[in-house]
Amino acid sequence: MLLKDKRIFMIEDSYVYAALASVYLRIEGAVIVVQSLAMNVPQVLKTHLPIDVILMDLVFATSASGFDVFDEIRQVSELAEIPVVAVSAMDPAIAVTLARQKGFAGLISKPFSSMIAGHVARVLAGEQVWAAESWRPWVQE
Repeated sequence: MLLKDKRIFMIEDSYVYAALASVYLRIEGAVIVVQSLAMNVPQVLKTHLPIDVILMDLVFATSASGFDVFDEIRQVSELAEIPVVAVSAMDPAIAVTLARQKGFAGLISKPFSSMIAGHVARVLAGEQVWAAESWRPWVQE
């Protein structure tokens, strides 16, 4: 199993995308926690430690963005070193540039495919992943 016992926290307001990602990641052995709101994220994350990786939607129905939540997470010492991967349906030409500038460990575009598990595994291995078309095999940059 590619992600056996890896603890993944996902902040995603679309139940469809959250469910789809959860299925693909659980098949590979991951333990998934999903939060649908971009509110009180650092406090909630601290209650679920240890966390191996955070998957963060970039656009929420509320006024907060994934970029805002990323900044909040990075201000908390217990969470500052956890890799955060953006997941987004935003135009990859824009999302990848903004996520790289902000310091994300990568971006996995929506819609998800079973390849999400491989992308997450690469991040956990210390690589950055910029999968603008996440349903296609990754290309080393």
